[in-house]
Amino acid sequence: MRVALLVDQYFNPSGVGVFTRELVRALIAHGEHEYLLAYAGSGGSRRLRANHDVEVVTLPDRRVLWPSWHLTRMPVVEHFTGPVDLVHALSASVRVPTRAPLVATVHDLAVIDRPDDVLWRRRWFGREKLRDFRDSGALLYAISRATRQRLARFLGVAADTIPVIPHGVDPDVFYPSHTEAQRTTRRLLALPEVPYFLFVGVVSPRKNLETLLDAFSRFASEGHPHHLVLTSPSPGFRVDALRAHIERLQLEHRVQFVGAVPPEHMAGLYGGATALVYPSWYEGFGFPVLEAMACGVPVVCSNSTSMPELAEDAGFLVPPGDVVAWTEALERVVSDSAVVQRNTEAGLARAAGYRWADTATRTAALYQSVVSG
Repeated sequence: MRVALLVDQYFNPSGVGVFTRELVRALIAHGEHEYLLAYAGSGGSRRLRANHDVEVVTLPDRRVLWPSWHLTRMPVVEHFTGPVDLVHALSASVRVPTRAPLVATVHDLAVIDRPDDVLWRRRWFGREKLRDFRDSGALLYAISRATRQRLARFLGVAADTIPVIPHGVDPDVFYPSHTEAQRTTRRLLALPEVPYFLFVGVVSPRKNLETLLDAFSRFASEGHPHHLVLTSPSPGFRVDALRAHIERLQLEHRVQFVGAVPPEHMAGLYGGATALVYPSWYEGFGFPVLEAMACGVPVVCSNSTSMPELAEDAGFLVPPGDVVAWTEALERVVSDSAVVQRNTEAGLARAAGYRWADTATRTAALYQSVVSG
């Protein structure tokens, strides 16, 4: 079977980019089908050819192609790729015209549920795209049960008609680290020799960092020496408002932004943390929760959307907008060693069940079922 993978988010530093890169790698390694990678833009295509020993097809720049697909549904994918047996849009972000069976990954419905957190271009493309996918006969699948439930309500279909294929975690990048690796990471990032809580993710309103900062301020006022470390793979947006909030709380010397961290140092960064703190209002999956558990680190996260699927019985689940509850959770992490140990062990076991090879196997089987009708 010849499968065209639309990888427009391949170089995105956020979670959808991680998914795209890891699934492409795992599918190629799985080897059941013949794959080609279709990327909108010549620069990205050149980089893809250097990264993967498969056919790479250059599509027109997305600033031209996406409006054309959205408004006219032309040209079809096969105009660029030649005949294919199936097309997989790894992000259901725009209408995809094709003569072949179409599979699309739905990561979340933030474009509908939290439109203020989404760039205008994605809002414009995103309002009707999911119904278009459904009406065209495409198979939509979700990355979590929470996303499936939300998608089913939006489309007015039964949830059990939507497959779920969860993400994985790379054990070569995320694993329990040794003390020396943690020290090396501290030196690299110029972190002070004090305990720290860690947030990992792109800074945006839906990550709910204001609630975390308010809770951390209360926690710090009780005499705890901890700092809060924020690491983001990209600059994010509305960061100025977040920095202003930090200044209002007088936490400038207790909160540290460290930017993007090289993959080889992520295990050391996670491993040195007292806990991962992840107060997001809304997640389609929640990579940092899984990554922290794979590193043997306690997790404090919101009890909303997809996060309980990963952290239930393996982390501290907290209502995202409850500052008092978040303060109490931080206190418990530093005081209740028995619960922390139990959660850490459960988290390691949970993370061991999420592997990209399994994601690829299930995805390849989905392709076969779609083509078989």
